[in-house]
Amino acid sequence: MLAAGSGARLSPLTSVTPKALLPIANRPLIDYVIDSIQEAGITEIVVATGYLGSRIVKYLKTSKEHSTIEIECVKANRYREGPLYSFLATEEYIYGDFLLIPADLILGHKIISELVKSHTEKNVVRVATSREDLRSKRTSVLCYEGQRGSRSTMLRFYSSEIGNEKGKDDKKTSASTSIGVSVCPRKLFEYAHVVARKGSKRVVDALNEYVTETGLGRCIRISGKQYWFDVDTIEEMLNANSFILRKKLVSEKNSGHFYPHQTTSQVSGGRSDGDETRPPKIVGPVLIGERCIIGEGSIIGPSVSIQNKCTIGTFAKLRNAIILRDSKICNSAVIEDAVVCGQITVRAGKLDRDVENE
Repeated sequence: MLAAGSGARLSPLTSVTPKALLPIANRPLIDYVIDSIQEAGITEIVVATGYLGSRIVKYLKTSKEHSTIEIECVKANRYREGPLYSFLATEEYIYGDFLLIPADLILGHKIISELVKSHTEKNVVRVATSREDLRSKRTSVLCYEGQRGSRSTMLRFYSSEIGNEKGKDDKKTSASTSIGVSVCPRKLFEYAHVVARKGSKRVVDALNEYVTETGLGRCIRISGKQYWFDVDTIEEMLNANSFILRKKLVSEKNSGHFYPHQTTSQVSGGRSDGDETRPPKIVGPVLIGERCIIGEGSIIGPSVSIQNKCTIGTFAKLRNAIILRDSKICNSAVIEDAVVCGQITVRAGKLDRDVENE
């Protein structure tokens, strides 16, 4: 698992918190990744850490969330040079075929299960792909056409960033979106060293080098309704948060400060001077942490998660938002499509350093 990057596109949230520990529905992002790995039957994880890595190590060592899985943290000293060097830092800890996954990918465990189940040949790179949601900004995989079933031979990765789009218009090929997780042979490290000497900084270049040289690449098309989120931007963070809250709405009852339906009760707030008050209005799904104060007349939701010890001012309006621990929202503030960290509001699509949260 690669968890060494600085998460620059989520700055300033990542200035004090590593990306892997940013909350989605009040749980660290990395928890969802480990959940899916564990549910797929994998029992050992090697985590490459770098930026604010000591915080990730401390969390994984002290958390009781995943006590049944063995986790080894490896410090990637050259992580600033690119993810390829974070990957290479794990080489001595890998003894056979392995699952390669970033720490910022929320996905259904069935995706990993199908990918692992398909791995029946040694030395073959297998990449989870989807024909849905093919977006030009995402890395895609070029495959041969004409092969039935969920498997097809992989030619190469390509994207606007990689700039390797040769052959994508060939009628004998088709493109699929790479979900971002793959099963790889240990021999991939040899090719990672090769591309590193050529000046590459990306793991995808090692994968391309391996597949081009050996021809041992397969696209595994994930069937059915599966979900996956790359959490690279504020917008993607909010989308994942909203999805998890709605998923929680389906699977759980109203418990643990989770409000699946519209309600005006069970929320501390309002005045204590005996005057008539307007209780807060909660429009679920909403998740509220411990020791929070919700001001009178405020409207919370839908798709809002609030961490512990937060104060929401009177008549504030929150919608599609994530409020990080110890944050304070001023009276009558309107927070929509944004993440609040302390007194900084970061809105989807732009940075708004508004101390008053207005």
